Amino acid sequence: MGKVPQHRNQPRLNSTYREILSICKRLAGFPRHLSIHSGGVIIAPDRLTKYTSLEVAGKGIVISQYDMHSIERLGLVKMDFTWGAVAHYHHRVSRTG
Repeated sequence: MGKVPQHRNQPRLNSTYREILSICKRLAGFPRHLSIHSGGVIIAPDRLTKYTSLEVAGKGIVISQYDMHSIERLGLVKMDFTWGAVAHYHHRVSRTG
């Protein structure tokens, strides 16, 4: 509270406000929204539903409910492919037959 000029001279907060501030500090690091990486692919040795929950997002896209780091902790691999990389490798494969 001492960092906010309007509250520097405020008396100590009661326990309810201290608890609210404590919760706010913990929530501050959480993601604010889900995002979808158009080139994100999860690689697993079996059906993904054996490892992670899936949901249908906007436009009917199936996504994992975990971010990249959480997926890796489950022992799965998440690869991010950009359309430039896909086009590059498609061109190389089509040249080599």
